[in-house]
Amino acid sequence: MKVLAFDPGKTTGWALVADTGEILDWGEVALSLDVEFLIQESKPDLVVYEDFVLYQFKAQAQAWKHFDPVEVIGVIKHICLCHEIECQKQMAWQAKRVEIDPKPKGSKHAYDAMRHALVALARMGHEGARNKLRVQPLKQETDGTGKGSSGKKRG
Repeated sequence: MKVLAFDPGKTTGWALVADTGEILDWGEVALSLDVEFLIQESKPDLVVYEDFVLYQFKAQAQAWKHFDPVEVIGVIKHICLCHEIECQKQMAWQAKRVEIDPKPKGSKHAYDAMRHALVALARMGHEGARNKLRVQPLKQETDGTGKGSSGKKRG
């Protein structure tokens, strides 16, 4: 089984990973046509992508910006639908809470895609992928006010 994972954005990281946990290939692309080419050429059994969520505390800063990740996600979903390839989304925290051991070389976006692929495989019970991951403690998210989920001021 092969998983092709994407970290979508203006620069989209990608990784092709076998169910054994072996990272077969990885890189970055800047065009949606490249995303289509990767999906068609790698013939994955599953495509995984990092979902885009506009958090309330980031909304003001995102005003008048282009949402490149949303466009890339649309391309990914369309290509998977046309080629009858299973497609799953994962939240950013699902990849951010793990590290790959040993850490492979690559760009930040490609590394995030590798983590998404390995997390998806580990969740499906593939031991080779699970053995490559080290779980990191979650950092407490804030709402932009410096307060955590408890409502108490941090720091």
